[in-house]
Amino acid sequence: CPICGPNAKLSAVSMSYAFKLLLQELTSMCILPRIKLKERV
Repeated sequence: CPICGPNAKLSAVSMSYAFKLLLQELTSMCILPRIKLKERV
């Protein structure tokens, strides 16, 4: 990730299409949402 650096821990996340569109709308308004997730047990 260019923002987090080479040691960032990235994971695939399942989300609804509507939530994906919301994130894209926020990004288009220069609001960069960050999603904090807990690890699954």
